[in-house]
Amino acid sequence: MSQPGATLRRLREQSGLPLREVSRRTGVSVSVLSKLENGKLGLSYRRLAQISAGLEIEVGRLFEAPQPAPAIGRRSIRRASDPDAAHPAADLLHKRLSPRILELAAHPGDERLELRRRPGDLFAFVIEGEAALHTDLYVPLRLGAGDSIYFDGATGHAWIKAGPGACRVLTVSSGDEG
Repeated sequence: MSQPGATLRRLREQSGLPLREVSRRTGVSVSVLSKLENGKLGLSYRRLAQISAGLEIEVGRLFEAPQPAPAIGRRSIRRASDPDAAHPAADLLHKRLSPRILELAAHPGDERLELRRRPGDLFAFVIEGEAALHTDLYVPLRLGAGDSIYFDGATGHAWIKAGPGACRVLTVSSGDEG
């Protein structure tokens, strides 16, 4: 069931009316309107009638449930033959998730690993081969095909190939695409 105060806020914002203007039109103080919109004060019949008359709407409109937002239909397809297949959904902006497929190489061993950090969480799934995850908090972790890990992306981390043959890891990070 809809909350009349929340509906009042939605109707007011859709109309682009500030609280002061609604107060002027209805004769209900800004303070009371704010409390109504925030669910801190109930609506009496007198106030319902006062607000609906001042806004020139039927009382029933204050009890309407909000309509669900329409689907925006975003999608991105990458075929295996695409030269940029390692960066799924690279063509979408403002993603909440950023997937990547990493082709890992063995670490030469004579240089220090560069640990990366990113905002949000990170999920990784080893598609093929054996990978080692090095972090600044834990001992290196070996993961094989089918293994996965979920961790805080702010943890310094680096991936390297840890076994023979090809090694591919799907990573999905949340937060800022950065």
